Amino acid sequence: MEPLLCLGSDEVRMIGIWGPPGIGKTTIARVAFNQLFQLSVFMDDIKFLFGHFFQGSKNVIGMKFDYYKIEDELDISEKAFEGMSNLQFLKVYGYSDTLQLTRGLNNLSHKLRLLNWSHFPMTCFPCIVNSVFLVELVMDFSKLEKLWDGIIPLRSLKWMNLSFSVNLKELPDLSTATSLEKLNLNACSSLMKLPPPIGYTNNLEVLNLCNCSSLIKLPSLAGNATSLEKLYMGGCSSLVEFLSFIGNAVNLQKLEKLDLSNCLDLVELPLSLLETLRTRWIIKPLAEHMYIFQFRAEVTSSELLFEFKLKSDDARKIGECGLVQHLEVPSC
Repeated sequence: MEPLLCLGSDEVRMIGIWGPPGIGKTTIARVAFNQLFQLSVFMDDIKFLFGHFFQGSKNVIGMKFDYYKIEDELDISEKAFEGMSNLQFLKVYGYSDTLQLTRGLNNLSHKLRLLNWSHFPMTCFPCIVNSVFLVELVMDFSKLEKLWDGIIPLRSLKWMNLSFSVNLKELPDLSTATSLEKLNLNACSSLMKLPPPIGYTNNLEVLNLCNCSSLIKLPSLAGNATSLEKLYMGGCSSLVEFLSFIGNAVNLQKLEKLDLSNCLDLVELPLSLLETLRTRWIIKPLAEHMYIFQFRAEVTSSELLFEFKLKSDDARKIGECGLVQHLEVPSC
């Protein structure tokens, strides 16, 4: 059997041992595998595997675990990754709460570069001794309420995705995440505030705050988001102020797209934003009650596209605005 394994090849191979029940297929496979490798691949042993076999697997640099088809609850040991000191890539996928970490999770590798764990079951982020190598952090649909306390080094982090983490209430200090390019907080409906935009917004290109319905006020970007290209804020239904957040729009030289749709409590759109970016900005449909936005000067550029749904007969609020592409006035 050993020649069939092609041990010198970098390719992943699979060998099936076929025959009627009772001839020892499983025994043969287990003996052959365990003599040549450190791990086991039998689904029947998955619980034991997570609790024991992974410990001391220093040769493992990447691991992907799909638990879509596991119906029974699987409680992973807190020591599951204790000996995987060279682990750099970890992906855990599933659709449900089948996977549990009731005793926590310790000793994730300090060399971890990618952590992608959908439906992460803990309310707080696991301990990473050294996070300086972490490039991608994806924990969508998690049960996280917060990530960590204090400041940790995140100089390599480029992508953070916590979307649909509906219990997430706050973000940690991200001042060390100076390489962050994409921050996705879509549908984090319990999130009430963002950290001060110092450090993490310097290279930020995409900020997605869609459906963050508990956000009321945002910190001022204050010229720190000079690389920002796309800003999604549709569905921020509690947001009442946008002016202090956007600040002087002249600093947003790369901004191409803004979504403020369904920002139901937003009452004013700053004129400086219109004047500075009128030649290249496309703004998606804005608040349903757009009529209470106050335009204090005439804006006529046809290159800036708006779509209004006017719910008031007070059309004077719009004025001679030649940039309107579509206007509905149902009450007239």
